[in-house]
Amino acid sequence: MIATLLVGMLCVYLLSFTAMFLLISRRLGAAKMGTDAFAMGNLLLGFAYVLQLLEGPAGWSWMSVVNHSFTLCALLAYSVGGARFFGRQVPLLWPLIGVALGYALVQWMLHALWGSVARYAALSATCALSFACMVVALAAGMRSFARDMRGEALLLIVLIGGICVLNVLKLEKLLAGAFRRCAWMAGSRWSSMSTCVRWRRSFRRPSSGSCCVA
Repeated sequence: MIATLLVGMLCVYLLSFTAMFLLISRRLGAAKMGTDAFAMGNLLLGFAYVLQLLEGPAGWSWMSVVNHSFTLCALLAYSVGGARFFGRQVPLLWPLIGVALGYALVQWMLHALWGSVARYAALSATCALSFACMVVALAAGMRSFARDMRGEALLLIVLIGGICVLNVLKLEKLLAGAFRRCAWMAGSRWSSMSTCVRWRRSFRRPSSGSCCVA
């Protein structure tokens, strides 16, 4: 119940930030400074959380696939917004379409090969890698495109680095749970095989109290 409430609050905040960035981008005119891309990122992530609320338990469904794809698309939109903020002219629409369709295909392959846990682990790993790349880009940019805003860039590095660590911890938890499950299944299978072998041996061997009558 508490988790659902928190996710619902995140949806409201993200959609509110979407409206705010859209209004800012309209006031800025042609020089939007990436605010339109930030609005798109908040919108995509907000819809991803809405789908997470609607899909119910974790598993394989079209809502879950779209949820994961929208999450990665939101990260891409934030990256594009950051690049545009620092004066880089980076396209947004077609890269978003490519990431959405491409990662949906990747999810289908992962689910077919290793199940739903692999999809969630892949999402955490991809998010962690994306945030790590953002940290590296900002750290390198403090000597070039962000040299006049080192304080702001350092704050972003700390915030993005914290989100990266959270995704790494989530990935570690998912992998640990998957390994424990595999070990339990392997142990149960070995125990069943051992019980079957002992039963066969006791069936073939006469007991000490039995006698043969001619």
